[in-house]
Parts: sequence; structure tokens; C-alpha cells
Amino acid sequence: MASYNENQLLTVVKAYARSNPLPIDASSVWDDKTSADSYAKQANAYAGQIITAKVDNEYKAYILQGEAGNYTLSPLTVDASSIETKEYVIVGTRPGSGQQQGVIYIDNNVGYIWNGSEWKKVFEDVSASITDFEDRIGQLETDITTKANIANPNFTGTVKVEGKELATKEYADSIVAAAKSEAPIMIDDDHPFPSTSYKAGQKYVVAKAGEYFGQKCEIGDVILIVKDYAADGAGNSDAVILQSNIDGAVTGPDSAVDGEIVVFSGATGKVIKSSKINMTSLNDAISKAHTHANKTQLDTYDKTQTELLDTAAQDAQSKVDALSETLTTEIDKKANKATTLSGYGITDAYTKTEIDGKLQTINTNLNTKVDSATVDSKIEEAKTDILADAAEAASTALEARIGGIDGETTIKQYIDTAIGTGGTDSAEAIAQAKAEAIQAAKDYTDAALTIVEFS
Repeated sequence: MASYNENQLLTVVKAYARSNPLPIDASSVWDDKTSADSYAKQANAYAGQIITAKVDNEYKAYILQGEAGNYTLSPLTVDASSIETKEYVIVGTRPGSGQQQGVIYIDNNVGYIWNGSEWKKVFEDVSASITDFEDRIGQLETDITTKANIANPNFTGTVKVEGKELATKEYADSIVAAAKSEAPIMIDDDHPFPSTSYKAGQKYVVAKAGEYFGQKCEIGDVILIVKDYAADGAGNSDAVILQSNIDGAVTGPDSAVDGEIVVFSGATGKVIKSSKINMTSLNDAISKAHTHANKTQLDTYDKTQTELLDTAAQDAQSKVDALSETLTTEIDKKANKATTLSGYGITDAYTKTEIDGKLQTINTNLNTKVDSATVDSKIEEAKTDILADAAEAASTALEARIGGIDGETTIKQYIDTAIGTGGTDSAEAIAQAKAEAIQAAKDYTDAALTIVEFS
């Protein structure tokens, strides 16, 4: 600290007072570092002085270091080693303890932060998900290009519904147009069916019965051509036969066995099936109607139904009679129904009257027993007598031990008169005599109060 005399106070004060924008110490601010270096070599410079110098249009602080007359400028900087550094992002496995708040821990590409009580996820690597989404979106875009628009779709290839091909409107219109434009052609003696020149869409009305396209046709049937004639592929499937007499018609299987009898299949009355019975086997069964494997046994039944029933009734009656005789024998061994025990031969049992009499005796005996109130009353009465007797016994026992004492004389007075002025010895004697008297009274009382159970 600088020192000065009291008469220099005004000068000192004036030296530190600034009225203009100038430094108090003119040597503390320099316009360039060269001037500052020159000052550091001067005699009025001192170690530890802080000065500033303009370097690159900025004032920087320096401290003078070294020996007097040869000081050097040492920049004022912060020692990085003395400043605690802190990592705010740590990559690796999250610590199990000692984690810091405000630090982001990146564990397996996922960022976590500790809030003081639990880990919070702040970000994660979504590059894999984005790649997957991009792949899916690309696949969807590819699939969409193969789909038809909802409005006015344009299908290519064969369009099917539940595995069946759909006919185009053009094809349906052509069939309808053909059906409308062509009048049915009559098949009769003058106009035979053109078996080699028919066209799809033609209709023929049968006026002459015969077989067409493998089917027997009757008058009124209609033949609808569905395929143009082709020499190398013509067949029965080129046409559809529409029969006019289908009401009540009966249909059968595609094939049949010659000679088999048919039966209805179901309850429609329009479908038949084979019965697996042929006429030959049926005729043979009819001819042998009375010839069978158990003929010998059946031939033994040479009686009428009435005769058979009479015989069975007689046999049943004989069995009933035998069973009745057996039951009668067993019943005779049993006692007849009675209303008393003696009726069943039991003579050593009490009668109701006898049992009631014995119960009455028991009830009377029970009701004449001493009840608890009576017992309490008896004990209370005995208590007074017992206590009086106990007091008298205690008095007698005491008199036997110490002799007769005048009624106005206490035991203590008697002892004091007998053995001296009293004191500890007489007091002990009194206590012992009192204890013995009390014990004698207790023993007598216990013996007197022994309660004997009433019976």
C-alpha cells in the first residue's frame, strides 16, 4: 500500500481524481505494445503492475514480470488447468451410480439424461426405422401401380370372381343381339338340322322329334347353338337343349345298370336313383317266398294265435300259484300287525305309564334340590356365626398364651408392666402374638367355611 504524509493528502487526492476521460496512472494505458514494452524498461515501472496495450484494435491486459529496469509483459490469461472441465455429452454405457444431471449419456445410439431420480430418454437412432419405412413405402408405390382405379378401372388379363371368369359387356351384348336379331329356325321334314353349318347364337325349334347333339329331343324343344361348327372340334357341347316338357320331369343318374329297379331319391318326386335290386333277383325271391333257412323252426308252430295265448296263460297261472304258496309259507312265519309291544310277543318292556311315573320321580327330585340362592343365603348366615366363633377362638388362644388381662388393659400395657417399659422387645412380642392369633383365626375360618356339596 502507498504511504504519504498528512500534508501531502490534498496532492494525493488530486492525483487520483479524474475530471477527463484519461487514466489516473498515465503509464497504465498504451496505444501499442511497443510503447508498453519500452515503459517496462523504465525506472518507474514496478513488478506486478498491470497495464493495457492496444493490439489489433483491441486493448489487452498485461502484468509486468521480471527484474526492475528489465520487466517483460506477460499476458493476463486464465490457467485452463485450474478450471474444472465438464463433459456435457458422454458416449458409452450409462453408469450405475454417480451420474450427473444435465449430462447427456449416449448408450447404444440412444440418448438419456438423468433428472435426479430416473433416466429419461431424449432421443434414439431411427435410421433403421426410416430405412424400413422407405422400403415399405417403395413397395406400396410399386404395388399401387399394378392396381386398378376405383373409378372407371381398366382391368387386364382374365377377370375372375370366385374362380369363375366374367363375361365382358361386349360379349354379353353380342349374345343378346344375336338372340334378338335371329328368329328361331324350324326343324321339320322340309328343313333338316344343318349338322355342319350351324353358328353360335342360332336357335332351332324342334318340329320333328329326333336325336340332336347326343340328346333325345321332342317336338317343342329348343336347340341353342353356343359355338360355331368346327370340323376338327365339333361336339355335343356346341349346343344347349332346352326341353319344353320339363314340368313334372324326372331326372336320374348319368348312368344306369340294365335290369335294376329305380326308386325316388328324396321327397321331390323328380329325382330317381338305383335300388341295386334287379328283376332277376326279385323274381327269384318271389318264387322262394316260402322257402327260408329257419323253415324247420317255423313249421313247429302248428297252433293258432288263440291256442298259443291259452297255453301261455295256463303256464303263467301255474307259476303264480307256486309263487303264492311260497309267499304264504313265509308270511305265516311273521307276526301279525299289533298296536302294543305285547302284541308282538315282547313282555319285558316298560309301559308308557311306567316310564311317565319314573320321569315324574326324577323331575320331583330335581325340583327339590337346593338352588343357588338358597346356598348363598346359607353361606351368608354361616359367615356371621363363623366370624364370631373365630374371634372367640382367637381370644381364647391369646388368653391361653398370655393369661387373663384386665378388660381396660391393652396387650402392650400388660407386656410393659410384665417385662419392663416396653420398646423393641415388647413390640416384637405383640407382633408375633398378633400374627399367631390371626393365623389361628384363619385356620379355624378355613375349616369352618369348607362347603360340602348337597346331594
